[in-house]
Amino acid sequence: MEPICPTWEDFQSFNGFVKHTPKILLSFFFVNPPQEWKKLMTNSSEALQRFTFTPRTVTLQPNREHSGFQVMTARHLSHETVSEFRERCAKQYDTPIFKTCQEFLENSPCKAEMGVDLRFKLYPPSLKVWNLECLGDPMSNAQKQERNIPGVTSPFLTIASSGAPFALRTEKHNLGSIYYLHEGEPREW
Repeated sequence: MEPICPTWEDFQSFNGFVKHTPKILLSFFFVNPPQEWKKLMTNSSEALQRFTFTPRTVTLQPNREHSGFQVMTARHLSHETVSEFRERCAKQYDTPIFKTCQEFLENSPCKAEMGVDLRFKLYPPSLKVWNLECLGDPMSNAQKQERNIPGVTSPFLTIASSGAPFALRTEKHNLGSIYYLHEGEPREW
């Protein structure tokens, strides 16, 4: 899927941006934020590089009957900072060659490392444009529509190496995921 690359003017209103996004993209989409927005994130990005978490190594096996994959093994690794994790993954993992979900499934199993459901305030309090922490609990919209999505209760931060199959996760399809693309930085929905 090609990332959406909005201009700074288009990026100013989150609700306006989503309203004008083609309906086919509303299950999840990738956003490459404009440079003006990235500059507002400088201090928060530096703090994030020092954030410590425990990544897991996960081996994935195709499972077409349910979510597209199943976790076969997982082992906890030692604590490391986001910066250390990025450097290690850059050395150990190649950029994936998969262009479609089907191609990913056909070429699995694969290994990926990730830290999920991490509690970190990604955005500085002064950031008003596309600060997902200000959007409220995503379950509130699902509850209004009488939808039940097991195990999903609030926004979370996910950090992972190349090849991690985020788009196949249930909550990504059902809650409207937004991925900020910028050189291996964390994605948040």
